[in-house]
Amino acid sequence: MKDLELKSKILELNEGEQFPVYFQDEGVFDSEIVVCMLVHNNGAEVSDAISSVRDQETSRSIAILIVDGSENTDWSSHVGSFEGIAIVRASHYTVAQARNLSHQVSRRIFASANWLCRLDADDVLDSQYSVEGIASKLDMGGPEINWAVAGNSLSESGCRINRINRPEENLHQPEVLLSRLKRMGEGESGAELPSCNLWIKPNFRVIYPDIGSAEDHWLVTYLLIHKPEEGIIIHDSLFANYSLSGSNTEVNRSNGSHSESRRRLYSSAKYWTLEGHETDGEVCIGWGSEGVVWLENGTVKKRFHSRLLSQGEVDWLSNLKGGPFPEAEWSKEDGAYTARYPYEETLEAESANRAQLSKFIQSCLEQRVVSLNIKRTNFRIRNGELLHIDIGHWIRPYTDRFFRDMCLQLFLAYVGEKTDDEVREISRRIRNDPDAMANISGFESFYHREMLLHSYHGGSFVKPKRDVLPEKRSHDEVTLMVRACAMDAHLIERQSYHIFQQLCSNDSFKERILLIDYHPGPFLRQYADPDPKSLRLVTEHLIQNGIFDRVLVAPIKDEDEIKKCYSRWFNLESIIPHNTEGAPLFQQLWAFEQIQTQYVLQMDCDVIIGRTGGDDDVISKMLQALGRPQVFGVGFNIPQKPNSGFREYSGKFVPEIRLGLFDLFRIFSQAPFPNSVKEGRLVKNWHRSIEVFQHQNDWTCLRGGGEESWYLHPMNSLKTDLPFYDRVIDLCEQGKIPTGQAEKWDVVEDKGLWRYSSRPEDLLFTLSLRDSEKHWMRAAIKSLANQSDTRFGVVIFDDCSKQSKQTWLLEEMEKMDQRFTLVRRRFGRIDGDSYVDALNEICTAKDPMIFSVGEKEILFDEGVASRILESLNESHKGVIGSSYSSKFPLGQMSQHANLPVNDFNVISSLRGTRLSSMKNLETPPIMRRGASNDLLQIESYLVFNGDFGIGPVEDVNLRPTTYIPNLKKIELDITYICNLTCTGCSRSSAQAPSSMHMPIEHIHRFLEETNRKEIRWESLHILGGEPTLHPNFVEIVLTLDEWFQKHSPETDLKVITNGVSKLTRSNLEKIPERWHYDNSYKIDFQRATSHFEPFNLAPIDLKDWESEDFTKGCYITGDSGIGLTPYGYFHCAIAGGIERIMNLGHGLESMPDHPWDMLEMMEDYCKNCGHFLSDTFVERVDRDGSLPPPDTVSESWELAYNQWKKDGDAGSKLRVI
Repeated sequence: MKDLELKSKILELNEGEQFPVYFQDEGVFDSEIVVCMLVHNNGAEVSDAISSVRDQETSRSIAILIVDGSENTDWSSHVGSFEGIAIVRASHYTVAQARNLSHQVSRRIFASANWLCRLDADDVLDSQYSVEGIASKLDMGGPEINWAVAGNSLSESGCRINRINRPEENLHQPEVLLSRLKRMGEGESGAELPSCNLWIKPNFRVIYPDIGSAEDHWLVTYLLIHKPEEGIIIHDSLFANYSLSGSNTEVNRSNGSHSESRRRLYSSAKYWTLEGHETDGEVCIGWGSEGVVWLENGTVKKRFHSRLLSQGEVDWLSNLKGGPFPEAEWSKEDGAYTARYPYEETLEAESANRAQLSKFIQSCLEQRVVSLNIKRTNFRIRNGELLHIDIGHWIRPYTDRFFRDMCLQLFLAYVGEKTDDEVREISRRIRNDPDAMANISGFESFYHREMLLHSYHGGSFVKPKRDVLPEKRSHDEVTLMVRACAMDAHLIERQSYHIFQQLCSNDSFKERILLIDYHPGPFLRQYADPDPKSLRLVTEHLIQNGIFDRVLVAPIKDEDEIKKCYSRWFNLESIIPHNTEGAPLFQQLWAFEQIQTQYVLQMDCDVIIGRTGGDDDVISKMLQALGRPQVFGVGFNIPQKPNSGFREYSGKFVPEIRLGLFDLFRIFSQAPFPNSVKEGRLVKNWHRSIEVFQHQNDWTCLRGGGEESWYLHPMNSLKTDLPFYDRVIDLCEQGKIPTGQAEKWDVVEDKGLWRYSSRPEDLLFTLSLRDSEKHWMRAAIKSLANQSDTRFGVVIFDDCSKQSKQTWLLEEMEKMDQRFTLVRRRFGRIDGDSYVDALNEICTAKDPMIFSVGEKEILFDEGVASRILESLNESHKGVIGSSYSSKFPLGQMSQHANLPVNDFNVISSLRGTRLSSMKNLETPPIMRRGASNDLLQIESYLVFNGDFGIGPVEDVNLRPTTYIPNLKKIELDITYICNLTCTGCSRSSAQAPSSMHMPIEHIHRFLEETNRKEIRWESLHILGGEPTLHPNFVEIVLTLDEWFQKHSPETDLKVITNGVSKLTRSNLEKIPERWHYDNSYKIDFQRATSHFEPFNLAPIDLKDWESEDFTKGCYITGDSGIGLTPYGYFHCAIAGGIERIMNLGHGLESMPDHPWDMLEMMEDYCKNCGHFLSDTFVERVDRDGSLPPPDTVSESWELAYNQWKKDGDAGSKLRVI
């Protein structure tokens, strides 16, 4: 073509396949009609064909598109001029492939074309009026007309013959068409279809099947049967003069494919017109761009002619098992791939609901497979679910961009109701443009919900069972007292929480007292500057938070009180509160006298307490030992050697002043104790005086105990090294104490001994937390624990969270296996250096890969670790992986992205880094960028990010989070009667009292449906109203219990009750203990309901909330599950209570099969529910009172309650008559 001095441009089709297009003048591409001509080793006849086009009498512009499959370009020498001609080279194409290519090229480069028609290189147009005659008739057709077929004259051996091949005007009628096809299959030449005269619109996507012969007859027959309303039969016009001596025709006649193809066409057409009747032999049931699909004896066979399908793809497709795609057996026959799979009776899938689409999408996510050829003919309905019946090149391994594109196509086709052509065009145009995709109304929400369903609801966000909390042992005869001085100001708060956690988790005391010495110094063994002012502020905070009941401050300036105290204890006189060493003496003695109990568990505020063996009831054991005769006190144990067992309390020891239990009554009874005065000060501290006293008689203090509970005393030198001190406390709370510390009460200050659990794995996940929301922390940990491939380690860093969060985190970690290492800081933030230092100490593998998970993030699904490990090798310096962002579900356009994105605008950041090169750790993981060539890039979501705070804050909606009804959990509202009148009751039991009960028949119906659908509930909770007031409460519980213990014993079964009234408590005693819950006991209404959200504040009544998407639901539908009420099934039980008052009529009579079955009702109920105002679940103890008070009632509710007063309860939808 270069020799012809033609211009050229490259056209890219079929995923990168490039075709040079040659032309003389750009104007050719503005033509209205394109004549597609195939050339294959032709000669001078090409000139006649071209001339017949150029000689047309018409004002319409005509272009000739030549698809040249010749082995040389000799034919071009017969063409005088290339004006009005475009040429595409396509070697080794079959006739059908070349015809399809001509259509593809025409659509891409002839932007102004109205029609495409065909003329073979050995044919000519019938007359100079052929084009105008047909085009003028097409002008009279409507916009719905996409194809037309006319007649043709015939030539043989270069001469016209006296025979015309016309289409009957009623050729589209099955009986007429089948008759002609039957005769054609029997070899009657006059019955040949005039298929060479087919015209189509450029955007009308039809495909010639790669049959081998008569591909044009197959296509025209398909159009006549399946698309008759889109076509015109032009009976009285002739287009081509068709040569009966064509080379292809002669070859097909000689090899038998000419007659064989026509016979098969007749059989297949019968199958099509009679909608799948029984037929003998093989019939064609469809074709596409990749191959032809045949059916024979119950087996589907797809024979591929696609130039795109590779052996690697076939190998992958061969392993595709289960899910919504055919499970095919693959082979290669005559050089072509063939897939076989069983035929199934299915229904057309012209439409599909949201639930069907979702099940297909979720199956694709689980199987990690996508389809990029979404059109209705590729789908069928099987057992109510979408089945993708096509298989081939366009079925791909999952990548984020492919999956996003598939979802877009599905949405456009089945929700947007676009045509297949529109779907293909829109998808091609915007598939990597998140902004354009977001502008398609509803798609972003559609996509986000599917990702939530797979990842957020994939098993990580599971709340613990609501079991009855074990009652603490009550030690009403014991006071706990902690001593602190002004030097302890910077430690006392965290240390108090530590002591509270370690000693008060299972035991309660008469009082918890903080004894404060505000003495400004100097101090014996002073290690820090005293700070009385800060100490006062911290003390107030500890009292407010309930850590201590009261604070004692000794009257150290009251000389008279000091003298009286010393007289009682030592029978000596002094007015100085500190002894000769500067240690506080009066303060301690005075405090003992303020205590109202016989026993005191007293300690220094800096003690470090360990509980390595769980709850060993150490206080009771110490009290028992203290009950022996002539015993003043019992010391708390120190660390023992492993497996040393319980050591009997014994000995004659000095009173354990750092942490010991004392009998104050006995001590008081034996005073005064030996001491002396020197320079106006007492010499001995009180415990040394008692030690001297014990040497004089049989009184004693004991030590001993089990190895489960112990304490350590930090030397002041340790407290000046806060990071080390912090580590010692953390490890002690975790029960990880070095063997070198055994039998020593002072902390061994050897940093080499105090080490976190080492991690030998080559892949390490790190999770960094700071006062994170508990349900996100729990989910992040669970997402790590749920990984299918466990060849990795985990290090969790807690960066100075509140003590309650750190304690809770430790409890969560105790449920994990040995792959988890926990590092917590109390007295200083974890900066980048300390983070890396900790990992360097913990990791024993050579330069492991550190994969970072940030705040409000979880691993995307259970296969993340596997996907990393299957590709990771030593050469990779890092891992770049995609993050799914709830704020930016579709990604961000690179030109304005504030997060890193890949080439397809999917959020993709540097998640993994080798330990030796870690940096920029202050940057959240989702924002880290990587530019090295040695990075492992994974085009798959690795992390789900739920942080709406990333990016521009002004873009955040009032209620950004979307929630999905949890079909694994259910709440049963069995009654609306209640014995309390709590403010803001979410069932309106106080605002609109009712005596409505759920009939027990509904319970039986619920169990029958649960059994029939083979549902195994994660939790079932019974509520009201007050559920115990249902007249059949005990029968309901026992009925449910019997079924669940037999069929689903793992289900969390609970009754949520206020615990008030004798009847309530009596009924609770009649049901199994496993149903009991830590009751709210709402006797103090104000306190018990202070955490309530303003249920009666309807968001729809708030101006700023009117335009919110109320189908987002709230945390209740996700955390608590769906509800069954007397009004049917709802996305949450609260909605049933709203139905009782507002009578909106959306309750379902049977269990929903999919969360999307409830979207419509969520729109109506959630806009009236104040719980919608809370974006995320906040633990009751952490609620800050930022919402309006629970007694708030907005206009919609005022109107609804007024109407309820007139009408009463709405009629129960499931009422048994």
